Amino acid sequence: MTEGEHDRFTKIESEDFMNDPLGIGSDTIPESSNKNIENQKYTSTYKIIIIGDQNVGKTSILSRFIDNKFEKQYQCTLSSENKNKNLRIDENNIAQLQIWDTAGEERFRSVTRQFFHDSHGALIVYSIDDRNSFEKVNTWINDLKNNAPEDCVIMIVGNKSDLSFNRKIESDEAEKFAKENSCLFYEVSAKNGSNVAIVFEQLAFKIFNVQKEREKYGEKISRKDERKGKNLEDIDPDIHREQKKVKCCLA
Repeated sequence: MTEGEHDRFTKIESEDFMNDPLGIGSDTIPESSNKNIENQKYTSTYKIIIIGDQNVGKTSILSRFIDNKFEKQYQCTLSSENKNKNLRIDENNIAQLQIWDTAGEERFRSVTRQFFHDSHGALIVYSIDDRNSFEKVNTWINDLKNNAPEDCVIMIVGNKSDLSFNRKIESDEAEKFAKENSCLFYEVSAKNGSNVAIVFEQLAFKIFNVQKEREKYGEKISRKDERKGKNLEDIDPDIHREQKKVKCCLA
């Protein structure tokens, strides 16, 4: 990727982030909104699952978000591991994110699917230097569609953006695939922390919007609604806008 191409993807236009209560334009959770909230009472609980093939860095992403650390070697996740973190949505709402790091090996797939059923959001992780892990993303999407709630918010995450010199999947290709499947998309680096906080902030905010509209209209707002022709822009302009224009960010 040339320097010009890199700049094109990393540029964040300020108007896209005006009135953004989560500070999505930054690489870290805003200190002013999320300082000292771990012991405060949360108003919502969101179950988020991290799925994807083995060795794509799922555990590293979670460790970077929760503990802000990165280790070169991790033991293979067996079945699943859970960690929680509070995140302020707005001045009146704090969400507890219950994040499940799941096993990527095929032999654990049936166990992993059990965590899909009541999930509010999902990160499907692939490695940008591993073509096979990206090609498996479609299988994970189908698993979610068959086992997760219809209004589960899905984000495709390309990890290891620090290895862009060895990338096998261009950002344009991954972004196009995400749009075609009505998923959000980001590239991150668990190693240097780039965009990791943004991913969870963005996902939590989308889940909040979906759940708010679900309560308001008494129905699920799902990817299937768009395929049926329902005008999501009338229901939630922010959700519709993100499906139309998915941001891709590199380290």
